[in-house]
Amino acid sequence: MLVGEGGDKTLKTGHGGSYNYKIISRGKSAHSSRPDLGINAIEKLADFITEERHLFDDAPQYPALGPFVHTITIINGGKQVNTLPDYAELRGNARPTPAFLNAEVTKRLQGLAEKLTNNGQPGSLEFHLIHSFIPVNDNPDSKAINTLSDAVEQVRGVKLEREFTNGATDASEFVKSPHHFDVPGTVRPTTARISHTRSTSTSRSSTTKTPSTFTRNSRSATSPKLKKTPAMAFLFDLK
Repeated sequence: MLVGEGGDKTLKTGHGGSYNYKIISRGKSAHSSRPDLGINAIEKLADFITEERHLFDDAPQYPALGPFVHTITIINGGKQVNTLPDYAELRGNARPTPAFLNAEVTKRLQGLAEKLTNNGQPGSLEFHLIHSFIPVNDNPDSKAINTLSDAVEQVRGVKLEREFTNGATDASEFVKSPHHFDVPGTVRPTTARISHTRSTSTSRSSTTKTPSTFTRNSRSATSPKLKKTPAMAFLFDLK
């Protein structure tokens, strides 16, 4: 199986997960001239943001990735400037690794929301899990990766370096199959530094050579020597 998307010019031998969540803060609306009559939902959310910044400082590191990656990416709250908001929310993304899995991320985030709800201060917080992609384990010498590497070398004339990445893909769903898949490899024709930015692009050379790489890889993967082990390899983008 081969999935094509964009990325940088390296061969990825596995990747971390992608974990999206939402925190809802509930308060009580009041006029801004009488904040004592209300509960500002933004303030409770701000408490969460402050503590989340160091929530994973002691999370175990996966050697190929370094410190655990997490960030808050969306904040919404308030409808008009002279009213205390009774509702606010944020959304965040974390990158689970083979050393710190999705369930551990949930445990910490949910625990923080409960702690702040029960700290004796007004307002409450709710944790909601939106999406959870699991990590795909690293196997730099799998048949799928070696086959894809050979295909790239034959088409492009280059031998790509192999590395584990924090970017997640649909491989996280495929590895849940009851059928065993060789660990996926990934080739990124563009650079991950500009992924999901306004500058996202790929080269003309990559556009013309990638289909040939697909064809070469497919022919090699279906050879009699490789039919005993289902293989999966990827040319893909970051989720």
